Amino acid sequence: MLQKGERIFFCTNIDIKQSIGYNEVRFGFADRLVESLGLSLDFYVGVGLRAIKSILNREILDSYHQSKVLVLLIAEHQGRSIEDNWAMPRIEEAVSSGKECLIYVTAETPQEKIQNLNLPVEFTVVNDKDHFEDSLKKDLSRLMNKS
Repeated sequence: MLQKGERIFFCTNIDIKQSIGYNEVRFGFADRLVESLGLSLDFYVGVGLRAIKSILNREILDSYHQSKVLVLLIAEHQGRSIEDNWAMPRIEEAVSSGKECLIYVTAETPQEKIQNLNLPVEFTVVNDKDHFEDSLKKDLSRLMNKS
């Protein structure tokens, strides 16, 4: 399903500098992992629903439409709602169009709140940066090997 050169769209509304370590995610394992698989990464951090009405929306939307995989990191962090994520309203569309959706939830996010989202795909609870890295690597590798 996923081939070398294809795009991964990664979106989170949280400030991952605080929760997981932005530099470690963006310039560390995410880039290394995607590069090692021969993929391209479009990385959007701190992008909530307000971005839909911003001048950045066209760029984000174009990037989203060009991607084969939607990676979404959900966390309740620093007063930001888990629903306040640019990609949240697009999950159903992504699934129905055949786009792969990989959803990760930080362990400190209350599970009842995640269940209330009624996500159309299963999600993975991640405990820390290393667990997130391992889970993302496993999932992307599985998609690369899918016939």
